[in-house]
Amino acid sequence: MGVRTIVVGRRFRGPDVGGGTGNGGYFCGLVALAAGSPARAIEIRRTPGVPLGRPLTVNAVEGVTVVYDDEGPIARTSSEELTVTVPAPPPLELARRISGRFLDQLERGEVAHTFPECFVCGHRREPGDGMRLFAGPLDGRADEAPGPRVAVWRPDAAFLDEAGRLRPEFVWSALDCPGGWAITGPANTGTLQVDVLSPVDGRQDLIVMGWPMAVASARPRSRRRYAGTAMFDARGRLLARGAAIWVAPRPA
Repeated sequence: MGVRTIVVGRRFRGPDVGGGTGNGGYFCGLVALAAGSPARAIEIRRTPGVPLGRPLTVNAVEGVTVVYDDEGPIARTSSEELTVTVPAPPPLELARRISGRFLDQLERGEVAHTFPECFVCGHRREPGDGMRLFAGPLDGRADEAPGPRVAVWRPDAAFLDEAGRLRPEFVWSALDCPGGWAITGPANTGTLQVDVLSPVDGRQDLIVMGWPMAVASARPRSRRRYAGTAMFDARGRLLARGAAIWVAPRPA
């Protein structure tokens, strides 16, 4: 792979503070596409996040794809691999009710959204502009509590290719935020790992899940948080799975 560039437009932002930063899942999807088919995990190296609206250089160095700008490295492909055990999804109609209830709570202000204009899960984005994927609590816990999450999502045509399949960068996007909602406290995407098992027909309802993961190597008081994610068709067939390492902010 020769040197090339990618640009994360402002539309694809996650946190909309300090000028905004790129949504972690969307950015990782772009990097995976640029790196080629072997890329299964992307590690975001820059704490302030992914810059928006300027060219980022992508280059392969000794078998590792690195993304950087004038200030240094931003991300790289990662060899770290997390084991993912995917739970069975709930029935479509139950998942639809949970997702709809969660959106209602967001819009009424009953649940606080730290980044309401996030490209993936922001409720202040118009259909087709943002993905509007709302993963509510599956097990009846309080909406802010950690635990499994589920959404029913019908992709807008803007996210599909000519054959009606969900484009790869948006599969990565969808397998990011539901994991963030499932873990404890605020955190940013550190490493995202995605396996697409089957082409995703985006002309149908999809079930998307996120859940906290226990990892044997996790250290006490670590700022790392682990989450799994998965995407299913309306009948519950697994289409894609993911795992993420989220990084909590440093204590003040």
